[in-house]
Amino acid sequence: MLAPRGIAEEEAAIRGPAMTALARGPLGRAALVVIGRVKTVRGQQAVQVATLEVERVVRGKRPDGDFTVIAGGPRPTNDRQRPSVPYLREGDDRRLVFFLSRPPEGLALRLDTLFEAEGMIGEEKTQALIEHARLMSIPDPDQRAQATLAWLIESQKASGVWTRVHAARELNFLARVWPSVFDRDARKAMDDAARRTRVATQRTWLCRALKSLSCLPKDLEPATRVRPELQVLFAALEEAEGDEERLAAYVRELERPRGAG
Repeated sequence: MLAPRGIAEEEAAIRGPAMTALARGPLGRAALVVIGRVKTVRGQQAVQVATLEVERVVRGKRPDGDFTVIAGGPRPTNDRQRPSVPYLREGDDRRLVFFLSRPPEGLALRLDTLFEAEGMIGEEKTQALIEHARLMSIPDPDQRAQATLAWLIESQKASGVWTRVHAARELNFLARVWPSVFDRDARKAMDDAARRTRVATQRTWLCRALKSLSCLPKDLEPATRVRPELQVLFAALEEAEGDEERLAAYVRELERPRGAG
């Protein structure tokens, strides 16, 4: 089975730099990005060969025939009892996002990285990824910058903490690569968001962007650095306002072992 080649044709029509860190990083490097589940797995630790059940293609073109990917491993975890686990497991019913690349020999797609598309934070990440991919497809760099800025500014009003922090970080990236797109309204919206937010990480990224644009007010300073996962919890405590179900969901996300398979 040959890997898809449509991605190169798409990129040939796109001009200018990547407008976000994700577009320059794993999303931009991937030949194919899909949402789906693991169907079958052969092999265990060093090399695994898996077939995927695909729900949606986010970037690239799905190859014809059986959808086979190769995964190296094992991957490290934060669990002392299980310091490493295989990347993929047969029977794993989790909904995942797979970033796939095409090796030089082009015989099968290779798994570069993945993340869970489930849970409150996983759903936020997935929706952001889909929007990143849509924006990346805009050929004209000025139009792409305008559309990216509009989405990132609007995301500062999102209910999800992860979404707001992520958008603030990407605003800082955009301010460095395409500063001319930031008009007076955009700068004011960023200033307002930085003053309004209770999330220190979000305010810090917004302040960095404003400083990069040479418009950081003297009375607006970046917050003291706090671990991002604690920022999510602190913000949830303040914003839940009696919504026990929402708060409990955040706590479950933070308590879940990362990378434990």
